[in-house]
Amino acid sequence: MEHKCVCESCMHKKDFDMPNDIIEAVKSERLVLFAGAGISTEKKGCYPRTFYEEIKQEMDLPNSEQLKFSKIMSKYTEQPNGRRNLIRRIRKRFDYVDSFPELYRIATNFHRELSSVYFIRDIITTNWDDYFERECGATPFVSDEDLIFWDLAYRRVLKIHGTVNNYGSLVITGEDYQQCYERLNNGALGGFLKSFLATKTIIFIGYSFGDEDFSSIQEYLSREMSGLNPHAYVVTIDESANEKFKGTNITPIITDGTFFIEKLKELLIKENLIIPEDTLYIASGYLTFVNGIHKKIGELDLRNNPEVIYSLSYLDGLIHALERVETRHKTGEYSDPYNIMNVTQSYLEERKVYLKNKQYFDVAYIDGYVNGLLFIIDVEELEDIKDKTDPFYLFGYRNKINNFEEYLNLINNGKVYHKNARKLAEKIVTDIVQGITVHHKPFL
Repeated sequence: MEHKCVCESCMHKKDFDMPNDIIEAVKSERLVLFAGAGISTEKKGCYPRTFYEEIKQEMDLPNSEQLKFSKIMSKYTEQPNGRRNLIRRIRKRFDYVDSFPELYRIATNFHRELSSVYFIRDIITTNWDDYFERECGATPFVSDEDLIFWDLAYRRVLKIHGTVNNYGSLVITGEDYQQCYERLNNGALGGFLKSFLATKTIIFIGYSFGDEDFSSIQEYLSREMSGLNPHAYVVTIDESANEKFKGTNITPIITDGTFFIEKLKELLIKENLIIPEDTLYIASGYLTFVNGIHKKIGELDLRNNPEVIYSLSYLDGLIHALERVETRHKTGEYSDPYNIMNVTQSYLEERKVYLKNKQYFDVAYIDGYVNGLLFIIDVEELEDIKDKTDPFYLFGYRNKINNFEEYLNLINNGKVYHKNARKLAEKIVTDIVQGITVHHKPFL
């Protein structure tokens, strides 16, 4: 008999039917995510108490007094140096999470899961943390002045309550909330949001129904976008949500926020619209192997084997492709098979030009870079690596080279596989100091 895990992280992972409207909105990049504190440090399992509970307890306010978050923070700032101390407390809370990898993983689990869903490029949050920037490669937009650069960013996070990286921007107290929503009602941000969201599908994740942020946003959208805003969804663990939102244009999905993103990804992977995470981890392991091959080939005598420079250039291209995939993993760029194919095609077009101009060192580099990108699309299992990749390369040689010994035999057998490339290699190595490993920079 199967037993379902009831731990804190699993108990709210409830099965649900993914609305087709959400799938279509994701595919067309029309889905906008509104993210609340419940997907960050304020989720259960990160801290014993929420920041709200911590401050309320410290101020010894009666439990029966259900004050809004902003009201309690206003009361706190009435003390001497109150705002400075409050901001210090906020900063310390994030620093504490950063100092413990286990806590950081809990606080950023949602963000890491979201990162490879490259279709979701627009995020609006009331959170102060910078986890969307760190884990999803999102560019933060905080002030009205930032908005003119919106189209320059690959992935964007609009932080309507400010950011912990700019203390003056933080929206904390009742006075801050009032100014923030006046800005939404009358300022550039409000006009931008109204125009931006008019054709989007909105999904709220990380908010509770008593959440002041959720209530304020919902009220603002209902008032300012009446008749314009598309249907919205809220992902929540509150079982009473169906009753609470009855008769509204918001449909609840009863499940955990991170689990919701997991299921969305599964559907996109089945349609071959997203490359599975495992492939990117395999690529990271293959990168270590390729670096080892580069080191071995770099120790060969270039005077006796001048064509080795093309092997090294090829390996540099392969390494740089895999390194870029690894470092840009969080943006989702390389979870997109169509993006990879488009980039590959552009390099193959450039290759024709470099080959025509007899720039063989660059051609070898392009061959390596292209093979690094194709590796991400082709490999599915760790065992596939040997069959689907070729770290050994000789300019002009058409067959697969299976291992280092075979490679050595080929460069030592006296045959020339491309006469013009060989002549250029002989010329290049005369200017290279013996013992220096040749490298191709990541430029063409």
